[in-house]
Amino acid sequence: MSRNLTKNSDIYDYCFNGLLNKAAHGRGTKTIAIKFENTITEKYPFSGFGFKNEDGELFIGLKMYYDQGDFTKLVKYDDSKTIIEHWIQLVNDFQNEM
Repeated sequence: MSRNLTKNSDIYDYCFNGLLNKAAHGRGTKTIAIKFENTITEKYPFSGFGFKNEDGELFIGLKMYYDQGDFTKLVKYDDSKTIIEHWIQLVNDFQNEM
């Protein structure tokens, strides 16, 4: 990560930057490079981000850059899990499809 984000609340604020306490929706204004050892993230570049739909629901997203395409997955944000756990779930989803 380009910034030292150690607490889940820091990552949450970073991901949903520009989307909290506003009527705005779509992707947050910041992304985070994601790389976990022994996963597909070591082979292809990935970035994590926050997303808010028009109904105000929050999602955690993961984007894979592969072969001039971009592949994105979203999972609904669950505040009982860390954002890292959301990204691990999405990384596993990408790995299972490869």
